[in-house]
Amino acid sequence: MHSVWIEKSLYMVQIGLGGELSYVWPLLRLFNCDRGDQSQKTIDEIVDPHPKNIVEAFPESQQLWGLSPIITFLVPITVAFSFAPLFLIWFHATHNVGTTSDSDFWQLVQSSTMQPLSLLTMMLPTVSNVKLARQAWILTWILAGFSATCSIVAIPIYLRFPVEWSSTIAFAGSAAQAFVTLQFVYRVT
Repeated sequence: MHSVWIEKSLYMVQIGLGGELSYVWPLLRLFNCDRGDQSQKTIDEIVDPHPKNIVEAFPESQQLWGLSPIITFLVPITVAFSFAPLFLIWFHATHNVGTTSDSDFWQLVQSSTMQPLSLLTMMLPTVSNVKLARQAWILTWILAGFSATCSIVAIPIYLRFPVEWSSTIAFAGSAAQAFVTLQFVYRVT
C-alpha cells in the first residue's frame, strides 16, 4: 500500500515538473521500497518517461503569461486606481446641486446613454450563445443590472443632490461593467 502511494506521488512530481525528473533522481532512488512478494520495480518502471496528459492538463491558452491572468490583474487594479480621481472629485467639489445648464450634466447624460447601450450589446449574446456556469451567469446579470441602474439613476441624482454623489454612482456602475467584462474574458478564452 505504501508503494502505491509512492508511485502516485512520483507521477504527480513528474507532472508538476513538466515530465522532467532529473532534479529529483537522488530522492526517487530512496523510495524504491520493498513490495513484499511482488518484485521491486525500478524507478524507470515506475515513472512514465513520456507522460501523455501534460498537454491536455495545461493547454497553451492557459499558460502563465496568457491573456486571462493579465486582464484579471489589470481590471481590479485599474478600478482601485480609479478611486483616486473619485476622491479628488469629493475634495474639489462645490457640494452644490447640479443644474441642466452645467456642461458636466450633459456629459453625464451622454455617458449614461452609452453605458446601457454597451451593456446591452455585451449581454444579449449571453442569452442564447455564451454558456456561463450558473453562478457566473447570475453574478454577471446582477452586475449588469447594477451597472445599468447606476448609469440611469446618476442623472436625476445630479439634479437633486450634490454633484459628487452622481459621480460616485456613475463610477460604481462603470466598475460593475468592468467586472461583467471580466466574466466574459474567462468564457471566451
